[in-house]
Amino acid sequence: MSSSRLRATLFRALYVIPPALVFLKFGYTIGSVNGRSMQPTFNPDSSGLRKDWVLLDRFSPACGKYNVGDVVILSSPSNPEMKLIKRIVALGGDAIRPRHGPGEGVAPGSWILKSQVDEYVRIPKGHCWVESDEPYRGLDSNVFGPVPLGLIDARVDRVIWPLDRFHKIPRILPKPGRVVKSGRLTFEFDDADDAKMVPIWKT
Repeated sequence: MSSSRLRATLFRALYVIPPALVFLKFGYTIGSVNGRSMQPTFNPDSSGLRKDWVLLDRFSPACGKYNVGDVVILSSPSNPEMKLIKRIVALGGDAIRPRHGPGEGVAPGSWILKSQVDEYVRIPKGHCWVESDEPYRGLDSNVFGPVPLGLIDARVDRVIWPLDRFHKIPRILPKPGRVVKSGRLTFEFDDADDAKMVPIWKT
């Protein structure tokens, strides 16, 4: 290849590569879902022989668009190298009554104390509360607490494979009574941790 053709190729690459990198970082990408913590929304085949492939929207989080009910990909608060797939249940300013495992117990290793089982947790500004769709599988905010919105990498838009499961992911809201929207709950502050509050009244 002549030097002039090489230069022309390099110049074309300079025009193409940066937009492509921006698209991959802030546009749409594809990923696979591993594990069973989000059943039945993802990987409903319990045999594990098939796993869902999904379209990931990186643009919405980059623009600060977060909605309760969305399924998102985020970095684990305890291990930044690990990616989690969870559903947003509450946003900053909201209050939530944590979900517990079988019976009345608290998940092992949970940041929530047994004495706080019936308390609401206030989500700090700039944070969210995420949960698995399958209550008894996987780690979520019931164990590690509210997470910074900055840990969210993408919103899961739809399942694209297998083809017989091609569909847009529905936005599922929490059950009535679990989440109290910002401004509808008065708290008595706990000096030990201002993220854990005792509800006084709600409307």
